[in-house]
Amino acid sequence: STYSLDILYSGSGVLRRSNMNIYGASNGAMLHGLQVAIEAQGLESLIAATPDEGEEDLESFAGMSALLFDVQLRPVTFFKGYSDLMSKMFSMSGEPMNVVKGLILLTDHSEVIQLQSGLKASAEFQGGLAIDISGGMEVSLWYRESKTSVNNRGALVVTGNVTVDMDFMRAGVEVSFETEASLDFITTVQFSEYPFLVCMQMDKTTFPFSESVSKYESLSSGKSIASHKSKK
Repeated sequence: STYSLDILYSGSGVLRRSNMNIYGASNGAMLHGLQVAIEAQGLESLIAATPDEGEEDLESFAGMSALLFDVQLRPVTFFKGYSDLMSKMFSMSGEPMNVVKGLILLTDHSEVIQLQSGLKASAEFQGGLAIDISGGMEVSLWYRESKTSVNNRGALVVTGNVTVDMDFMRAGVEVSFETEASLDFITTVQFSEYPFLVCMQMDKTTFPFSESVSKYESLSSGKSIASHKSKK
């Protein structure tokens, strides 16, 4: 998995667009898993900067949009217009706005496999992804500073089992895999003097990873044997 952050500024050094992308690759195939874009326009008038040519009359605006597995999600508007910005500056709690939050079923597979011995094995696999993506933008005209943040949280769980039933014995294997990740991008711009000061931060925690394998056999007489192995 790889990630990238691309930032576009106006001629005056004001943020115009911030793109955060996460890709996944496997066996030569590439998946665009996530894109979070923060867009802004017309902010030059708020900080007495010179707008780019042809953009002198643009209304001030800031918002965020996201693509999840190449599906466009509903965009979020931080503010639109000077009066809206002023009202939200006094009412905003500082908490990021949620873009998407939920559970995604990645796989739900069940089949019966005919073995060469004549026996049949039942296989079941399930995988789920929990995702929480949020972002925010704060503009302080008093301190002449703006801050944008994109917060990503995710957890992946995959479980499976294969069992073989015979008249006198039942045997099987159970496997599970779990991991979770947290990745935040924070961009701070101080426009109290020119050239502007820009600070880009990436904050990530350790990525815990665990897997386990259990094997078991049980006889019709009631005797059973089980073994379990796991690592984290």
